[in-house]
Amino acid sequence: MYIFLLLLSPFILLGQNTPHAYPKIGCRIENARTDMANGYARPNCYWDRVRSPNGWYRNWRGAQILASSTLAPFKGITYGAYNLDDANYRTAWVEGVPGYGIGQNITYTLHPLTPSISTIIIVNGYVKSDKSWNDNARVKTIKVYVNYIPHAILHLSDVRNEQSFSIMPISNKRMNGGRYNQRGNITITFEILDVYPGDKFQDTAISEIYFSG
Repeated sequence: MYIFLLLLSPFILLGQNTPHAYPKIGCRIENARTDMANGYARPNCYWDRVRSPNGWYRNWRGAQILASSTLAPFKGITYGAYNLDDANYRTAWVEGVPGYGIGQNITYTLHPLTPSISTIIIVNGYVKSDKSWNDNARVKTIKVYVNYIPHAILHLSDVRNEQSFSIMPISNKRMNGGRYNQRGNITITFEILDVYPGDKFQDTAISEIYFSG
């Protein structure tokens, strides 16, 4: 089954991915025994994303992440937008409006010198357990804006895996005589267009969104 980035303008890259391209969501070895003791461990663990120190995040300068709505805390569990970038698969952003959250969005404001982004990786749904993932809604279609201009539409599979999308590179830098000129912050907004309904709740969740170049 193919995942397509739909063409929204002449500047949007048309791309595709297949299920075998999804990396497994792994767990750190040092946490495996603790997870098992707490009843979390499964044949394929879902915890503790590890960012390679030599990868894209080596030059990551952080981001401000804001959500249009957030589900209220419950029994000490919070569902804020910051959960999308906490390197933790036990947490998630969950929208907070009645219904499935169609039109709700998350906006990343990135430092001007953020490395170029050519890949968006999404961990869809509330992946901390089979029950949480099935009970809550997952995103089916999401629209991506760059500086509030439509950039791509991503069609997500209803799977409890990382999903990787190649896009036209997003960069806030331009060359001038061999030097980069700063052009100000860049914003990337993800808007929910459609969802896979949950078995129990109408709350739509995303566990992680991160980037590569």
